[in-house]
Amino acid sequence: MRIAIIADTHDNLDNWERTKKQLQQLQPDCIIHAGDFTAPFMIDYFEQLNIEMHVVFGNIDDRFRTTRKCEASDYVSLHGELGAIEQDGRLIAFTHYPWFARHLAEAGNYDLVVYGHTHQCDYQALDNGTVLLNPGEIMGRKEQPGFALYDTETNTITFYEL
Repeated sequence: MRIAIIADTHDNLDNWERTKKQLQQLQPDCIIHAGDFTAPFMIDYFEQLNIEMHVVFGNIDDRFRTTRKCEASDYVSLHGELGAIEQDGRLIAFTHYPWFARHLAEAGNYDLVVYGHTHQCDYQALDNGTVLLNPGEIMGRKEQPGFALYDTETNTITFYEL
């Protein structure tokens, strides 16, 4: 199974359209968004992919209106501050906050722990077997916008730039 991992969209619709085109070509089985999509209208754009998507809140996301919008969503699941899923026998946790992700990864209960917030790619394979990952940003504020693709079968990460 292939899981696209994105973060820090920040309502950048131009970069989202570029991301969407790449995701449509890659055809991931699901998507994880590690927060800071920003406005609830982004959920409508995420829905257009028709791909299962798991989303957590970032520090600037509109929680109330987004929660209401996700209740009616066919594809987007909102997990609050912390999400955890199992895909192909791999346990994956995701949050927006690096400090929270670091603690989760160090506990060693997950194969992959994902975070955002810093707007910078980061990949760390910890001694306990957990991978700590920041996919970078879709926004394009600090570095070349991009995302990551996690292959559950091979337990590998591939980074893509927009």
